[in-house]
Amino acid sequence: MQTALLENIGFTKGEIKVYLALLELGNTTTGPLILKSHVARSKVYEILERLKEKGLVTDVTKENARYFEATSPARIEDYINQKSKALQQQKQGFQKILPENKDKPLYCLHQ
Repeated sequence: MQTALLENIGFTKGEIKVYLALLELGNTTTGPLILKSHVARSKVYEILERLKEKGLVTDVTKENARYFEATSPARIEDYINQKSKALQQQKQGFQKILPENKDKPLYCLHQ
């Protein structure tokens, strides 16, 4: 998978490393994930939570241990669609205020 493409979509380098490592490892705990991804232990849980929010990681607790697994790369398209919808909503919101503000200097829009 092309990491540059994932970065352009909005993934951080850490998210890319963790997601790709999970794709290779399958269902795993953070120990092997940290070794495979080369992401610091202090960052891996934060990254996993962001990937869960994006719908790209699932987790389950078994025998007092959390196991993480990457969802299918096809889910990235769902994430892109969500981002596209959010961007469209932002655009529509901006278009509503544009007519009354189009002639104002940019610094006036901050007020």
